[in-house]
Amino acid sequence: MSQLARLLHWIDAHNGAATAIATIFIALFTIVLAWVSWRQARLIGRQIELAREEFRATHRPKLVIRACKIRLKDMTGDHMVPCQMTFHNEGVSPAHIREIGIRVWEGDYPWTSGAQEIYFKTEKRADVLRSGEDMTFWTGKDFNTDRIQTTNWFFAGYIKYSDLPEGGTIRKVGFIRKWRGQLDVPLPDHKWEKFDNEEYEYPG
Repeated sequence: MSQLARLLHWIDAHNGAATAIATIFIALFTIVLAWVSWRQARLIGRQIELAREEFRATHRPKLVIRACKIRLKDMTGDHMVPCQMTFHNEGVSPAHIREIGIRVWEGDYPWTSGAQEIYFKTEKRADVLRSGEDMTFWTGKDFNTDRIQTTNWFFAGYIKYSDLPEGGTIRKVGFIRKWRGQLDVPLPDHKWEKFDNEEYEYPG
């Protein structure tokens, strides 16, 4: 009797056992196939998420401070004027503005507290600044043009923004400026200049 004939004879004689063994193998194969499919789905999902994160990182918004000025046209009788900060989105995707902190003060030091920190006046925002666009933010009338020759004036702030309307990566750009006034120079020719303080002057 050939080997094939013996195998067929054994299967015929043990039909129930062979069926049970085949069923077990099919079940095991199904489980393994399901696990492999689940693992592949997880890997594909992770690859998609990594691709999205990489795309957002390379196509992100990027805010820069473009200008800091005073608004003389809004001067009141006591010679108090607001200051303005203009910022620009030089990134390739919209910036979702979450919060702006600002402070203008007169003093000897580039901070407002004994701990050498600046206490900012903060404002929650929900603005969208598209790529290539500018936005301007005004302070209160905190700057006294009568005192620009006798004391130091500082203008500092920060902007928190994200690459998504909800969640996303939160970034922050900060700036600090010092008023550079000169005697016998018309007020409009004076300006805010960058002040060397890496704690408050940083890119976003």
